[in-house]
Amino acid sequence: MGLPEKLVPLRRHRWARLALLPANTSIPRGGRGGNGLRLVHYGMGTVVDAEVTLGDRLRIDQNVIIGRQDAHLPREQSPFGRLHFGDDAVLFPGCVVLGGANRIGAGSTVGGQLRAHGRHR
Repeated sequence: MGLPEKLVPLRRHRWARLALLPANTSIPRGGRGGNGLRLVHYGMGTVVDAEVTLGDRLRIDQNVIIGRQDAHLPREQSPFGRLHFGDDAVLFPGCVVLGGANRIGAGSTVGGQLRAHGRHR
């Protein structure tokens, strides 16, 4: 377990949130985190909304965004509920998970930066 993983449970303290800034990691204190969170590459560029519940042993790679797709609305007016991630889920680099899918199941894999070109069979 690296330094960022040790700091995430302490994020209610200002110094812990400031220590995550050099990696551009934003995990607010309102989120509920599971045990064994793994931030690959120090969670570089990772942003997690406050209304997220993270499962146990969740792996988050770099440049992952977890949030609301209606961030322009006040939270009270949002039709989307809290996002829940199951245990042992993996979020690969560059993936974006926005409200709408309110639950990512246990053991799920979410990929990112998929570009499809041409004909597919």
